[in-house]
Amino acid sequence: MTDCAARMKIETISDNEPKLTKICHGTVSEENGGFVLRYVEEASEFQKTKTKVTLKDDYMSILRTGSFNNKLEFRLGELIEAYYETPFGQIQIETDTSEIKMVYEEHKNIIRYDIKYRLMMGGTKNELSNKVVSILVKIMER
Repeated sequence: MTDCAARMKIETISDNEPKLTKICHGTVSEENGGFVLRYVEEASEFQKTKTKVTLKDDYMSILRTGSFNNKLEFRLGELIEAYYETPFGQIQIETDTSEIKMVYEEHKNIIRYDIKYRLMMGGTKNELSNKVVSILVKIMER
């Protein structure tokens, strides 16, 4: 599958924030034993960020370029350090992933992806939050 139109529903549940639901339209492709989602996030007509999400059975990455630039990686059972760019400067953070589940229902043109992780302030081991992210991708065309 190469660059098929897709509708994505991304839900984030955090232990210290309200549930966040985002609906995006973009593309999905099958690459290197996983899936790659691409879409544009628009905070305003002047602030646009290209987002690339890579989904695999034991790994997820989120790469954002544009108004904000950052890369977050999640690997099952690993603590991964990253630098998150904000308008106020960089923040060092760490992700610690405890669960990943990916299901591809080819006959329904659906990808379901669930990940559970801890987000920590880098270098301090101070936990910022526990998060569960669910991604539902509906492939619109093949």
